[in-house]
Amino acid sequence: MRRNAHYSPLGDRTNAARIRFASSSHWTNRRPSMRMVCMTFEATKWVACDEPAQAAGPVVRAALAGRLGAVEHYLEPTSPDEAHDPEHVHQLRVATRRANAAVRAFGEFLPRGKAKKLRRLLREIRRAAGEARDQDVMAMRCSNRCEEGDAAAQDWLWSRIVDARRAAYPAVDDVYRQYAAGTFAEKAEKLLASLRWRGDGDEPTFAAVASEGLARAADEFFPESRSRPKRAAKLHRLRIAAKRFRYAIELFAAAAPAFRDDVYPAIEEIQERLGKANDHAVAAERIASWEKGHAAKGSALPKGVDRIVKREKKKASAARRAFHEWWTADRAEAVESRYAEIIKAAIRTAENTGSP
Repeated sequence: MRRNAHYSPLGDRTNAARIRFASSSHWTNRRPSMRMVCMTFEATKWVACDEPAQAAGPVVRAALAGRLGAVEHYLEPTSPDEAHDPEHVHQLRVATRRANAAVRAFGEFLPRGKAKKLRRLLREIRRAAGEARDQDVMAMRCSNRCEEGDAAAQDWLWSRIVDARRAAYPAVDDVYRQYAAGTFAEKAEKLLASLRWRGDGDEPTFAAVASEGLARAADEFFPESRSRPKRAAKLHRLRIAAKRFRYAIELFAAAAPAFRDDVYPAIEEIQERLGKANDHAVAAERIASWEKGHAAKGSALPKGVDRIVKREKKKASAARRAFHEWWTADRAEAVESRYAEIIKAAIRTAENTGSP
């Protein structure tokens, strides 16, 4: 049996539920958009800066406005279908990650209390979207694949996924309603209004801020990548470090464009390759957990569930092996060496420009 490849993310919601959601106050009493009031949403991940020797403040403000505007954009679905569209929810989670990375990176320009509160809210949004996204990924994987002889097991798995999605999406709906009440917009607006340099001395140039921000992310990433870890837990740490380094490059590459061309592609591929392995590992863990819960109720499992778990584990192992075959010691050394060359040049530029 093969699930419909054109899987509908709202396939497990009744028409009545759609009508109730569409007619709720979330859709009829929406507040003015923060994006329209104080920022322009740009669908780009790269922060722009034509002159790295300029004062960092205006670039920091524009970067934060863009990141927070992206979150606000995805917190404003225009319909129930869009609100539960897997790609929309995925982009909401990505936007919160990029916004959080920006708030962390520009900490010396922000009041600690307001930044902490906003990061807490971003974390809540990300977690709600993350759980829903995980179930969407499981649903899309199940909809497009079924091994011969596992039809009953796939039906059982599909019912578990549907139940898990139903349990996950109310938290996403709560996030949308919370935004409608103005919680996110108000915190973001207050943060932007209070942005100013709070460190010692004169406000630094963007080149100086970029050099420090990239160095912090690199100091976390390269020790992990240099060891070329084999165990799943250490590979997970490498994936997270790569993700943070990637977001740092997106924020600061305007100060040293070579990062975008010579370092970023490798970091992006690390994240993608390890993400594939992680997806298989998470799928195996979730299915095994559902299997255990089902057995605890004394119900008989359909044949084939164990085979599905084993296949996911094998695919996770195969993805890890493929990563290690690609991420050789020579490749790791080449990426780190190129990073060192670029960051040295960026630091020289920052030192030569000094304060604006």
